[in-house]
Amino acid sequence: MIPEHELPDDIGESIHRLVASEPAYYAHKDQLYAGYQDAIANNRTPSAEERHEARRRRVTADAQVVSAARRIVQREKRRWMREQGADE
Repeated sequence: MIPEHELPDDIGESIHRLVASEPAYYAHKDQLYAGYQDAIANNRTPSAEERHEARRRRVTADAQVVSAARRIVQREKRRWMREQGADE
């Protein structure tokens, strides 16, 4: 069963808290990734949290590469189709 959470009385305050905590969230993620890189460089075993952050960044980077490649292929296909149509 999905637990029920009470909605805050002031949704604006809730959004404000969420936005205010965002820089700290990303700073923590950057610190974890830096710790992972430091662990690899200094030949120590990274923590599970550091490994998870590194894995998450690799997956995100891979997805961005695939997405960029897909856009390039689509753009080239449209260009090729235009050129084929212009030749006829």
